[in-house]
Amino acid sequence: MAARRAVPSDLFPLVLGFLREHRFEAAARAFAREAAAQRSASSCFNAYLIMINNSKFDQQNFL
Repeated sequence: MAARRAVPSDLFPLVLGFLREHRFEAAARAFAREAAAQRSASSCFNAYLIMINNSKFDQQNFL
């Protein structure tokens, strides 16, 4: 069985759970905000990469 490649965002739920379990509520809220921003930026970047790598995408007309 092939090992799954881990990315930092895989740890977000675990870190958030730790912070909440140990009653670091302010840190948990701040971490949740940052994690959501990171995921949003990552998904936007991935969408951009998919778009520019699409063979039907005309970069000349986009720029």
